[in-house]
Amino acid sequence: MARLTNNQIKVLLPEGWNDGTIYSFLGPERAGQRGIVTVCVDTSAGGVVSLDEYARARAAQVLDSLAEPEVLKEESRKLPNGRDVSEFAYRAGAGTERAYVWLAFTIERGVGYMFYGR
Repeated sequence: MARLTNNQIKVLLPEGWNDGTIYSFLGPERAGQRGIVTVCVDTSAGGVVSLDEYARARAAQVLDSLAEPEVLKEESRKLPNGRDVSEFAYRAGAGTERAYVWLAFTIERGVGYMFYGR
């Protein structure tokens, strides 16, 4: 497995600004499309809501941006390492534009993480 430094940078944010870091990782091309995994960091998640409420609200934002998405999976579970995760899978588009997407959410030490895979 290849290991690369992901061009980490350090930014001093002005008062009132929050870190909204997004990481994207591109996979090899298969069947004419490249896989992509995106990780979004949400420092505003805090302990304000439960993981299920957080995940449903964030998933709704994604689904509302699509024309007629078909939800294939909506499930909360515990990973083998004990971390709670909420997962959504959906299909959107048609023909060659059809995409299968997986979303997973977790909150760790008051920080929310959304994983998006296509």
